[in-house]
Amino acid sequence: MTWREKCIPALIAAHVFLSPQHFSRFEEAFHMLKDRPFFNKGVCKYAFMAALDQEHYNEFKDLVEFMINEKAVTASYMIKRQKKLLTCLCDTNEKTICKLIIQFLEHPEQTPSESFILELSSAWVPIGDSTLESSYVIDSL
Repeated sequence: MTWREKCIPALIAAHVFLSPQHFSRFEEAFHMLKDRPFFNKGVCKYAFMAALDQEHYNEFKDLVEFMINEKAVTASYMIKRQKKLLTCLCDTNEKTICKLIIQFLEHPEQTPSESFILELSSAWVPIGDSTLESSYVIDSL
C-alpha cells in the first residue's frame, strides 16, 4: 500500500480531526488531490489545515482548481501564494499558521519543530497540536 492509501485510515486512527466537518472537508480535498502530479505529503498537510474551516477550505479548493486548470506538476505556485499572503497578514496566529504551511510545502516529508505552537494564542493551540500530530502521522506513512 502507498502512503496515499494509508493516509485517511491513519489520520482517523490518530484522532486528529477536530470535528466531523473537518474530516469531511479533508476527505473531499484528499480525493480531489490524490491523483494530481503536485500532490505530495506537504500538500496533504496543507489540505488538512485548510479543511479546518469552511472559509479556508473554499480558498484552498479555488487554488487547487486553478492549479489543475494550469496543469501544475509541482506545489511551487502554492508556496509562492503563501509567501505573498504572509506579507499581508497582521494577526500573529494567522502568520504563524501561514509560515507552517510554507514549511510543509517546502519540506513535504518533514514535520517542523513544535516550537511554533509557542507563538499561538491559547485558542489556536488545539489547531497547532492537531496539525502537528497529523504531520507526524503523514510523515510516518
